[in-house]
Amino acid sequence: MNQGDPAFLGGDLNVTINLESTRVQNGFFPKVMNDVYYFFTKKDVFSTYSSSEIQSAQNEKGLTIGTTPKTKIKLSKNPETDYQMNTWSQYFNVLGNYDFRENKENKVLIIPSFGDAKFNQARFECFNGIGDHKQNVTTNPSIYNGGVRTLWSAPNYGYFSNAMIDKPTPSQYIKHINPEYKNTQAFNLGNNTSLTYSSIDDIFGVFTKDMLDLFEEHFLNFCQPPNKTQFLVNRGGNTTFEEFLNSEEVKGQYENGEVPSTEFGRWRSVYENQESLYNGPNLYKYDLNIYEVLKSLLMVDKPTGQQNFDGVLKSLNNSQSNQFINYSLDALINKDIIFKIGNPSKYNNKVYGSLTTLSSQKIEDPYSFGNYVQGSLPTEGGGVSLGSSKGNYPSAWKAMYEYVGDFSEEGFKYGDNGSYLTDFFVDMEFEFTESNVELLSSVIKIYASKKSEDPTMNKNKFIKKINDYVAEQENFQKDILNQIFIKLNRDLPSVSITEESLGLSKIDGNIPKLELWKTFQALNDKWIAGQDFKNRTIFEDFLFLDRANRPVGDKVVVNISELEGFIRGRNDKMSVYGLLGLIYQKNNFTFIPTPAYTNFYGRNERTKKGEPLPQDIPNDLFGTFMEVDTRDSRPRMIGMYVGEPSANLGTGQNTTFRKGDDAFDITNPSDCPLRGKSNK
Repeated sequence: MNQGDPAFLGGDLNVTINLESTRVQNGFFPKVMNDVYYFFTKKDVFSTYSSSEIQSAQNEKGLTIGTTPKTKIKLSKNPETDYQMNTWSQYFNVLGNYDFRENKENKVLIIPSFGDAKFNQARFECFNGIGDHKQNVTTNPSIYNGGVRTLWSAPNYGYFSNAMIDKPTPSQYIKHINPEYKNTQAFNLGNNTSLTYSSIDDIFGVFTKDMLDLFEEHFLNFCQPPNKTQFLVNRGGNTTFEEFLNSEEVKGQYENGEVPSTEFGRWRSVYENQESLYNGPNLYKYDLNIYEVLKSLLMVDKPTGQQNFDGVLKSLNNSQSNQFINYSLDALINKDIIFKIGNPSKYNNKVYGSLTTLSSQKIEDPYSFGNYVQGSLPTEGGGVSLGSSKGNYPSAWKAMYEYVGDFSEEGFKYGDNGSYLTDFFVDMEFEFTESNVELLSSVIKIYASKKSEDPTMNKNKFIKKINDYVAEQENFQKDILNQIFIKLNRDLPSVSITEESLGLSKIDGNIPKLELWKTFQALNDKWIAGQDFKNRTIFEDFLFLDRANRPVGDKVVVNISELEGFIRGRNDKMSVYGLLGLIYQKNNFTFIPTPAYTNFYGRNERTKKGEPLPQDIPNDLFGTFMEVDTRDSRPRMIGMYVGEPSANLGTGQNTTFRKGDDAFDITNPSDCPLRGKSNK
């Protein structure tokens, strides 16, 4: 590979890097290039890592590789061991590269490489004060590890030895926590001789399983890519949206090979490489994710006006530093995140109410924790191993690890001789089950803590501590309430309460209301219930009959002049019922409302010239039967014509009274005016 500006200006890269004994080539890592490029585009830029692929990436993907004499670093002062390091730096031009979502922005993607640095720690690590070797240089991996510099302006001086640090286990913090110091670094890297990573045992005592699951969910969302369904078609600026939509990469994501119309909007956003609800950084409604963080670190504005690679490195160095610091201030340091724990002691009233022996604190429906089965858990000298217990009770042990935790501290660590945690079930004589572990997880850790302080802790002692705790909480709540009411009585204004007379009316009270209800119930049952108000009108229930129950509605003529007089001289206080009564009276009718009526002639409907129906209705109605025939009987408004009232009395022996008697003898059938003629 050529050195100097020709590589920066896009010259020929057919010359190989010379790895001679006194020259170190550092900062050129094609695998790092490909991985960073893939993270932002989900595409590989290299497959075989050949010279032709590197040249093609320069021509088609905007890859720029460069080094300058100013970035060469002299490692040794000894002329006989004159070691020099050529440092290489790379970046991709984003503008016009449709692999990037940001292809319309004039930015560059910095590849972790050497960057702009005039000092190298390798000089002091590999050589002594007079320039002689202390360790190998050209094949020393620590030198090349130091050449992968992500933040070019950071104090990473080109030498990083993996032998100086140990990787912490999943149950350790990435630092040593000294509780005596409050202000410490966010993390510390070291090895077992220089640094001991602290255990995360305290996490299980502070957070519950649900809280830790919530933290994991936030972290996984932080790690989500900005576009869950990545755009796979490299359209190169020439593919139309229809061609993109019909491509196998898109259609292959659906079972029937057809893209639903409801998905067009999402794929339009993907096609245009725009941040949106579908492929933007807020897809999961989180303001922060790893893509945006690394984008603020590695994707910066492209320098303008620079004619040499050294000037470009300086400009990128400053832009990267300023952009990452400003983003960190806005997104991280100046962002307040509140995590509220409403029940820090994990107090469960029903659990404690099931454990306490205080009568005032016992609950009505306590939990039943069962009885301990001998040999369920390993104990000291019990003969049961940890492995056999896990094999016999896998679900309960899984709950122990999830809800109680896995501890490394002596006494809390699970083993063949038991632990303070598993001793809870043995000492309290509770059955070792999954449900009991979930319910009692916080109590188990409290018991283990107490037993670590007092090895003689047993059931009676622990129940007494629970009783004391519950009683203390009850007294504490009483004190709080007392103080609240004292303060309210002191601060609130006085209120005088005056009793007002209710002044109950005649319809107030239960007895009058019951009587009214009974009255309305009787009216409903007698006159309203069972009526067909949908198909019949109230006028159909008015029947006009003579004294023998014969229909005369088609023979009666109402005196209109009398009716007109009533209407013109109306009285506002007269009811409709009273008006109808006067009309009946003036026309010699008697008004008789009946709740159940059956016409003897079989004419229950209003018809002209109605004739009797061939039924023996009088006998059916008044005969001696066990059941009464109620066929077609319903409430009727009967208007019975009675004729003019008697005007002349029978004077008998008064010979001077010349008007005849208009009455009749009811005992003499021959004189009965109701007697009619019959053709039979």
